[in-house]
Amino acid sequence: MKKTVVSVATLTAITGVAATTVSADEYKIASGDTLWGIANEVGTSVADLKADNELTSDLIFPGDVLTVNEAEEEAPAPVETPNTYTVQAGDTLSQIGEQFSLDYKEIMKLNNLSSDLIFVGQELTISGEEVASETVEVEEVEEVEPVQETEEVEVNTSANEDAEAQQAAEEQAAAEKAEAERIAAEEQAAAEKAEAERVAAEQAAVEAAEAERIAAEEAAAAEEVEVEEVEEVEPVQETEEVSVDEEAERVAAEEQAAAEAEAERVAAEQAAAEKAEAERVAAEQAAAEKAEAERVAAEQAAAEKAEAERVAEEQAAAEKAEAERVAEEQAAAEKAEAERAAEEQAAAEKAEAERVAAEQAAAEEAEAERVAEEQAAAEKAEAERVAEEQAAAEKAEAERAAEEQAAAERAEAERVAEEQAAAEKAEAERVAEEQAAAEKAEAERAAEEQAAAERAEAERVAEEQAAAEKAEAERAAERAEAERVAEEQAAAEKAEAERAAEEQAAAAEPAAATPASSVSNGTNYYQWGSCAWYVFEKRSSMGLSTGNGWGDASNWASAASSDGYSVGNKPAVGAIMQAPAYTNGSYGQGHVAFVERVNGDGSILVSEMQFGGGLGSKSTRTLSASQAANHNFIY
Repeated sequence: MKKTVVSVATLTAITGVAATTVSADEYKIASGDTLWGIANEVGTSVADLKADNELTSDLIFPGDVLTVNEAEEEAPAPVETPNTYTVQAGDTLSQIGEQFSLDYKEIMKLNNLSSDLIFVGQELTISGEEVASETVEVEEVEEVEPVQETEEVEVNTSANEDAEAQQAAEEQAAAEKAEAERIAAEEQAAAEKAEAERVAAEQAAVEAAEAERIAAEEAAAAEEVEVEEVEEVEPVQETEEVSVDEEAERVAAEEQAAAEAEAERVAAEQAAAEKAEAERVAAEQAAAEKAEAERVAAEQAAAEKAEAERVAEEQAAAEKAEAERVAEEQAAAEKAEAERAAEEQAAAEKAEAERVAAEQAAAEEAEAERVAEEQAAAEKAEAERVAEEQAAAEKAEAERAAEEQAAAERAEAERVAEEQAAAEKAEAERVAEEQAAAEKAEAERAAEEQAAAERAEAERVAEEQAAAEKAEAERAAERAEAERVAEEQAAAEKAEAERAAEEQAAAAEPAAATPASSVSNGTNYYQWGSCAWYVFEKRSSMGLSTGNGWGDASNWASAASSDGYSVGNKPAVGAIMQAPAYTNGSYGQGHVAFVERVNGDGSILVSEMQFGGGLGSKSTRTLSASQAANHNFIY
């Protein structure tokens, strides 16, 4: 159950006419007020109060005026005088006595007052009987200062209203906390103290004027009093007569002087008491508001600290979750890439093994054929030797026949040899033409396949790059630290630009020397017969250093640069010529070769293995200056 205080302005007249009671349509905000408290006080809700005053928040300030109830109702004229009266600001005993047609001394007697000093809020007992002057009839209507009366109305509220009130109170407390930080408690206390002093001074002036008015009215009333004639008594001295008029004037003058002195004394005491009370209230109010401001500021600081800690914890949790998600995605991508690379490697190794097996079978078959041919030639030579010996043995017996036979055989042999030479020459020319045509067709096919593979690889790389950039952009948009990433990226790009500039400067003056801390060649761990294995062996035989863990040939340029080797695009004798994957006739693993000679026209001669052949297949070729410029060179 809550109590709602409704302010009612009452205009009272001595004649007792009907008065209209008007609910106050304005409320002046005092220090410590809240929207919730004001809403309870005037019997409305916080939402209606905010709507009536067009408030966008629950924040209010002392001194502002709010519009509240606007309803008017007709109050009945008072029938009888109430038994008690509560002292309001500006009241005096004389005013209260006039209001209830009582002498102020009678009010003092009814309430056991030793002086006419009264205080705001004090409850006085008022007799129900009206006191009228025996000699003076007063028929006048006087308007006195409006007296603020308060009546308490019991209002039942439901549990829902309590909950709403609690929520509104919490919102108002939060608003007042923010306002308390903005307004300094000292300035508020000084302003309220000044206002209290001003009100006290105005109150004292009003009460002094009122006291003077009452004294003047009492003096005027005393002059109009009709004095009853005094019957003549037996004089003590017959010779002395007393003037009735002179005695009445003297009594009236003495009463007027006493009344004026009493009024001045009462007014002075009342003004002093009210000034002291106002100063005490102002001091207590200032101290209370200062303590409240300090409490609100402490609560605000604690709330802000708790909120900051909560936000920090949520931010840390979000960043941790994001990092875990990115790590999981990265791990999944790396796992998928590793599995794909492993599958490609297994397929390549299988194909290479099959090719090596086929080449091995072909080599063994050719070797068998060669052995068979040599055996046949040896047997033929042995048969010829036996035949010659036989012929020599028979020569004595048939020299003529032998000579003729020999001549015939020589002629036949020459003819056969000439025919054989012509046939071999024609066959050689035919084979050469077919070989040239096949090599040309193979070269054109390889070039077309290489171009198609390079296009497909370029498209795949572009698609992967676009997908990666899109995914990165989406992740970057979701990150709260986008600015920091941008700054780090800028720093990284700057560092990369500086590194590229240093590499470009180093490439402008290529040298065939190894770095200061050269990697020891050691054991050749590259696959036997591969292009990497051949270059490692070739450089080692010439006393030149080569890295032993650079991986596939497609990775050699970047690996060598990381190990401190000079890398450029100008050929030099003894340098390693490197072609990235799917460029310059190389496949997915790239290709490396050894520079044997640099010609005056810029063309170069290189030796290599596994270029157009299988493992261990060594060859040499000459590249034009423009073809050489498309490669990297490791010095």
